[in-house]
Amino acid sequence: MFDDTPSSMALWPTISPAQLLPPPESGPPLRRILLVDEEAGTYGELTGNLAGAGFSVDLATTAGQALEQIRESEVELILLGETLLGMSGLDLLRLLRAAWTPQQLPVIMLAAASHNEVEAAALEAGANDCMSPLVEGGRAIARVRSQLHLKDERLGARERAERLFRATTVSTDVVWEWNVSTGTFWFSGEWGHLTGRPTGGGARLADWLALVHPEDAEPLETALRSLQDDPDQMEFGQEYRLVAPSGEIRWLYCRANVERDRNGALLRLTGLQTDITRNKNIDWLTQLPNRENILVRVDRMLAGRNLPFALLLLDLDRFRIINESLGPAAGDRILREVAMRLERATRAVPAARRPEDYLARVHGDTFLLVLSDVDCAEQARAIADRLQVQIRRPLQLAGREIRISASIGIVLSHGDQYKCAFEVLRDAEIALHQAKTLGRARSVSFDTEMRNDALNRMDLEIDLRRALDEDELVLFYQPKIDIQSGALAGFEALLRWRHPRLGLVAPLKFIPIAEETGLIIPIGAWAMEDSARQFAEWRKLLPEAGLQVSVNLSVKQFFDRDLVEMATRIVRDLGFPHGAFCLEVTESVLIGEIQVAAEILRRLHTAGVGLMIDDFGTGYSSLTYLTNLPFDALKIDRSFVSRLEVDENSAEVVKAVVSLARNLKLDVIAEGVETVEQLETLRRIGCPSAQGYYFAKPVDVETATKMVEASRPFQRPA
Repeated sequence: MFDDTPSSMALWPTISPAQLLPPPESGPPLRRILLVDEEAGTYGELTGNLAGAGFSVDLATTAGQALEQIRESEVELILLGETLLGMSGLDLLRLLRAAWTPQQLPVIMLAAASHNEVEAAALEAGANDCMSPLVEGGRAIARVRSQLHLKDERLGARERAERLFRATTVSTDVVWEWNVSTGTFWFSGEWGHLTGRPTGGGARLADWLALVHPEDAEPLETALRSLQDDPDQMEFGQEYRLVAPSGEIRWLYCRANVERDRNGALLRLTGLQTDITRNKNIDWLTQLPNRENILVRVDRMLAGRNLPFALLLLDLDRFRIINESLGPAAGDRILREVAMRLERATRAVPAARRPEDYLARVHGDTFLLVLSDVDCAEQARAIADRLQVQIRRPLQLAGREIRISASIGIVLSHGDQYKCAFEVLRDAEIALHQAKTLGRARSVSFDTEMRNDALNRMDLEIDLRRALDEDELVLFYQPKIDIQSGALAGFEALLRWRHPRLGLVAPLKFIPIAEETGLIIPIGAWAMEDSARQFAEWRKLLPEAGLQVSVNLSVKQFFDRDLVEMATRIVRDLGFPHGAFCLEVTESVLIGEIQVAAEILRRLHTAGVGLMIDDFGTGYSSLTYLTNLPFDALKIDRSFVSRLEVDENSAEVVKAVVSLARNLKLDVIAEGVETVEQLETLRRIGCPSAQGYYFAKPVDVETATKMVEASRPFQRPA
């Protein structure tokens, strides 16, 4: 067995990623970089990118290893992490600066983007630059080359020439310079390969901008000219797209050191331009083509109009819950595994007449598959089913068996129905949304009716954003009745939308939109405030009646950080007794985040807010919820009440729930009572309260106020 406990200054041998590559056939020696961090071995992506760019990268985990490497080999630049074994990165940086100047030994501090204090301390201690260890590969390479170029600029002319030759022969970077006083630019030879234009000096800014993509020309010019207005800016960096003579678009990262006179006036920019096209086209996590890449390919397929194709947009179901519970590292592993499974499944598709299939990760947990020469929905669904089988296979992760599923939207393209990739992707997203709406873990093929529905839905969303400000939302109230006495026991507040063009819009049409867009938070807050104010007026009419009013909460509302404070303020300011103002929640709020939910319920109960479980018996009913959480009442779902007359089992369930609630000192309200027979059965069982169309449909506030004013045992209107 090996003892893997390192001492603070142990000198373990280091291995360069370049040693794992085949030796070059010829050329100058590689420039040596030393990466120092206690977990240096985990920087595989960064070291791999640097090695692929022609650098030799050694690793060290302690200060002792680092100092020995610097003494014994020609280390030209150090990438320094925040933490070493036995010492902080800043401590080592101070040691290095006692022996070497920033010009002699450049140091780039690897600090997380959120660690601003570390970056400030590193620059003060003598670091040449700071960057995130997760910075994009092209940018990391550009920063390293820029520092080495600045180092070379300070060497003697002979050595500078030798090093510049060595740098430009192992890379495709463009060395460039802007002489501000003359207004001229100088570009090295690689510029000619990229642009087809002459290299050397004499070019003007307009000459450069003429080669830049139209959308990027103005931002690039603005960034360059802004250097003259900010005397403290000593570095320049900008991404832009270059349009090659062939029409091909290349992404470049332009970086430079800013030289100023003693008064801060801009003199010169000297730096590198790095081709980062591959990094822009490839998803770094899965190494699949990214969204921009795949859309360009779809555009080409549409322009060719040679073969029909199918586009499958696949989104993992409930991946956010997995990512949040197991952590982003586990989430990344799952995404890589899914990518490999999709690739294998795609390769398994019969290859006859299929010259081009493309798989990409477009964002997050969403993948896109383009299948050439697929012209019927049945064939596309068969392939989607094959993908579903692969994805459903269990994963082993950190000793857990993880099972996932996916929803898939399918679009077929044939003829000239689509003019660009964005139109195809739009319809795929509509089909994917439909698959999610229908219950997830399924595939749905797009049809034009879906697009009409999506447009109507979008219009409804736009109108809903305005509805709250325009007082179009109103509350209706459905009475709750004491079954034994027939007296009014309270109301449930129900949201309605008086649309100026569509009339009264049903909640099922707009509540899901409010949920998805987050509008449910301000809408729900308004419903709580408005129902509470109205309830306070009714209590003045019947101060001794013991009425209750309840408001429904969605899952998003329940977990909103302002909920407890708002509910507490309502009960306190309006002087409601404990339990008079109630919030109804479904059992779904208790799934997954039970500890957080329990704390919210406890705080609401302490504040005097009544708590009801809505639709009891339709979700994950558990005695644990009833015995350990501070609920005051439960509502028996209408699905049980509607079968009381025809199903003995439903009657037994209702009877058991009423008995259980009575023993736990919980109130019970039966929902959906529509017949006198149902009412009589509930009365025999001993259910205390009920609501439903037998008594009254939800009514407007004026009608509800008349019910309160009547203040007599309820009599059903003739």
